[in-house]
Amino acid sequence: MLAGVTSADDEYRTAKIVDAGQDTEISADLFGDVQNANMNTITVELDGMRITANYQTLTPGGKNASSRFIVGTEVQARVHNDKQLWIIRADGKPLKLRISRREMVAPAGI
Repeated sequence: MLAGVTSADDEYRTAKIVDAGQDTEISADLFGDVQNANMNTITVELDGMRITANYQTLTPGGKNASSRFIVGTEVQARVHNDKQLWIIRADGKPLKLRISRREMVAPAGI
């Protein structure tokens, strides 16, 4: 990319949180040991798309999506490399999530 030139993919825009929650995912490793992982799901509306993305809480007792984000509020977000959703957290740091679903948002009245 040329210096000083940015694409729309590089810019944060206003998005609305439409869903936020946490699930416990149970999986087994190569040795058959069962492991629990707290998977967080966030859905935002951004540029006419409804984007659902996931991240894992790495620390026990770490903040989950439903305690970190309030449904109906606006955040700054962007799509990165067409695979990740980056959301600016309250502390100003980006939260990087893996996109799992995209859908068009129907215009009002249709």
